Amino acid sequence: MTLSKKHTPMLKKAGVFTLIEILVSITILAIGLGTIFLLVGGSGQKLNTAQIRWARQHLLNNACEYFLLVGHEQSFPQDMLPEGYRITCDFEIYEDIPDGSNALDAPTFAFENPINGWYLGVYTVKLFDQSGEIGEQKVEKIVREED
Repeated sequence: MTLSKKHTPMLKKAGVFTLIEILVSITILAIGLGTIFLLVGGSGQKLNTAQIRWARQHLLNNACEYFLLVGHEQSFPQDMLPEGYRITCDFEIYEDIPDGSNALDAPTFAFENPINGWYLGVYTVKLFDQSGEIGEQKVEKIVREED
């Protein structure tokens, strides 16, 4: 069985792409791949930044727990910190209760008027690296009057 001349050009045309079609498809593919690479690269940077912020906040939280347990006079163990980091803790008894304090009966917790020897104070824990202060966290605590 032979093919007629009428159907022969259609068979040849069906399997062939023109140069313009190939260039358009390559351009679309390049734009798509470029966009994907930008998204992946940007998300990697954001993930790294978030991981660093989380690690610093975790250090501050651990330091706050440590100072709440042992007191502000102690120094934070250096072997619990990454190299180049240090942590300090200051403690201050409130003379005036700040607005928004969580104390149950805030007006009675003034410096001159403790309740049964208890005061409201604040621990200020700061995290430093070689470049300076990189984080701070404050924790309010009701403390016993010091002798």
